[in-house]
Amino acid sequence: MERYNVIVIGAGAAGLTVAGGCAILGARVALLEQGRMGGECLNTGCVPSKALLHVARVAHTIRTASEHAISGVGPLPRQDLKAVMQHVRAAQARIAPHDSAERFTGLGVEVMASAARLHSPHEVEVVKTGAVLWGRHLVVATGSRPRIPRVPGLEEAGYVTNETVFELTELPEALLVIGGGPIGCELAQGFSRLGSTVTVVNHAEHLLPREDPDLAEVLARQLDAEGITLLNASSVTRVERREGRKRALVHTPDGLRPIDADEILVAAGRRPGVAGLGLEAVGVAVAEGGITVDARGRTTVPSIWAVGDVTDSYRFTHWAGYRGRQLVRNILFPGSSSADPEILPWTTFTQPEVARVGYSETEARQRGIAYDRLVVPFTEIDRAICDAETDGFVKVLTRRGTGQILGAAIVHARAGELIAEPTLARTLGIPLGKLSRAIHVYPTLSDVHGAVADEHMRKKLTPALRRLLTVIFRWLRR
Repeated sequence: MERYNVIVIGAGAAGLTVAGGCAILGARVALLEQGRMGGECLNTGCVPSKALLHVARVAHTIRTASEHAISGVGPLPRQDLKAVMQHVRAAQARIAPHDSAERFTGLGVEVMASAARLHSPHEVEVVKTGAVLWGRHLVVATGSRPRIPRVPGLEEAGYVTNETVFELTELPEALLVIGGGPIGCELAQGFSRLGSTVTVVNHAEHLLPREDPDLAEVLARQLDAEGITLLNASSVTRVERREGRKRALVHTPDGLRPIDADEILVAAGRRPGVAGLGLEAVGVAVAEGGITVDARGRTTVPSIWAVGDVTDSYRFTHWAGYRGRQLVRNILFPGSSSADPEILPWTTFTQPEVARVGYSETEARQRGIAYDRLVVPFTEIDRAICDAETDGFVKVLTRRGTGQILGAAIVHARAGELIAEPTLARTLGIPLGKLSRAIHVYPTLSDVHGAVADEHMRKKLTPALRRLLTVIFRWLRR
C-alpha cells in the first residue's frame, strides 16, 4: 500500500492549493480528481462566466454608444453565441496550464485521474484502478453541484445549469432564469445583452438576498432598464413542453403567470459534492449544507479535513484558496490557523457590480450591534461623473462612536476593484479615521474612500465641539 503524508480528493481551487502547498514543503502528496483539473472556477464558474460577461459588456457598450457622445452606431443584431463561446474557450485555455496535471506533477504532486472512495480514516480507494492508498491526512475538496428544485415537468422539459450553459452554441430567443442570486443575475444580464429576452424568477423578496435591499435595488433598476423581467417573491410551480418550446407556470404575488422560453437556466443554489465518497461510513458528519468542519478545517474524524465548497461555508474561489493555505499550515505544522469570515470580501459581477466585506446592515441589526452608517453616492465623485458611471454608492458601517469598520458595501460598475481598500482596513483593524490620511490619486474612483473617511471625521465635529473651538479661535484673535 502506497503511503502519503497527505491525500487530496478534488482538484479545484481549494484542493490544488492544499496539494501544491504541501508538496512544495516536502510532503508526499497524492491528488485524485475524476473530472477536469481546475474544478468549477476554471471549467464552469468564474472564468467562463466572466469571459462571457466581457463580450456582453462590449456589446452593451456599442449598443449604448449614443449615450456617450458616439454617433454612427446602429442597432446591434442578436450575437453569435458560438463565437462568444469560442472567446470563452480561449480564455479558459490561457488559464488552464496554471491548474494542469503537468504543473502539479512538476511540483511533486502525484496526480491520479480517478474518483475516490474512503475505506477508513486513513485509506482511500482509487476507484479507477481499485488500488488503496494510505494517508496520514485526508483532505476532501470535492466542491459543490447545482441544486435543482423539485418542479414537476422540469426534468422532462430539460434545463441548463452553470455546468452546461457554456456548452450552448445557439443564443436562446427567450431565456428563463430560476434564481436571483449572483449566478442567476450575472448570466441573466449577460444573455440579455447578447440578445436574449430574459425573465428572472426569484424566490426571495429582492435580488441578491444576501445583500441589503438598497444595494439590490440599484442593480434591479439597471436590469429592468435593460429589458429584463424580474419576478421577485415568485416560484416556478410547473414546466411543460409546448410546440418545441418550454412553458413555465410561475406563481407570483399577482397570481399564476405563464412564461414561454427556449431555454431554462437553473441557478437556485448549490449542494455539496459528497456523493459516492463514503464519508458517513467512516464517521465524517455531513450536514445539509456540506461537511461539518471546525475553525481549523478538521472534520469530526481527526485525520480527515475538508475545505472549499464542499463545506457548509462561503462558496468563493478566493475563500477556498485562503482556507486551503490555512489547511497546509494546520496539517503539516504545530499550532493552528483559524478562519475569519468577517474579513472575506466578495463581488457579484453584474453591471453595476455589488461588493461587500464584513457585516451588512441587516446582519448588524440581527446581531444587535450598534453602528454608525456612512454613505457616499458616486454622484459626488468626479471620476464617476467623467466616466458617466454615477449610479451606486459606498456604504460603510462603523462601531457606534468609533471608526472601527464593521462592514463595507459598494454598488458600482467597478465595485469589485474598489472593495479592496476597505477589505484591507477591515483585515488589519485600520480605523476609518486613519483612511482620511491616505492620499488617493485624483481623479480616480478610489477617491470615494477618502470621501467616506472625511465624512466620518466631519461627523466627529459635534455642535458642542465646534462651539468650543469657535471660542478658542476667538480668544486667539485678541
